[in-house]
Amino acid sequence: MTRERIREIFNSLIGTWQLERTATPEGTFKGKSIFTPVGENRLSYREEGESWVAGQHARFYREYVYELHDDKIVIYYNDPHRPKDILHELAFREDDGSLRAEHCHVCAQDCYDIEFRVGQDRLDVNYRVKGPKKDYTLHSVLTREPQ
Repeated sequence: MTRERIREIFNSLIGTWQLERTATPEGTFKGKSIFTPVGENRLSYREEGESWVAGQHARFYREYVYELHDDKIVIYYNDPHRPKDILHELAFREDDGSLRAEHCHVCAQDCYDIEFRVGQDRLDVNYRVKGPKKDYTLHSVLTREPQ
């Protein structure tokens, strides 16, 4: 994929998105995701909202940094204890009318497989987490809020 096309994907993320997430075996999350430019090739990402997991209600938030590279988008933890630690590297390809990237992040004995799909005003982010004590999936749908 060309450098220009990767930049288009990166720039298309900027803005506010409605977030709906389901977790299997049990859980739902609703809230907002915001991609904010913090430099020419960096976006701050924050999601926040409410979760219902195993009958328990809670507020949640997460933050990451997305950085544009020549041939991919790299997601970093936004944690002062893990500066520049990479969570995922997204190298996109065309797939059935959308753009798709996959990556596996290994953390100790756990594997966090991600599928990131960019469509028209919609992002689908699927996680499969497997490890000795972990086995769950997360399916997130982000839809762009009207401007």
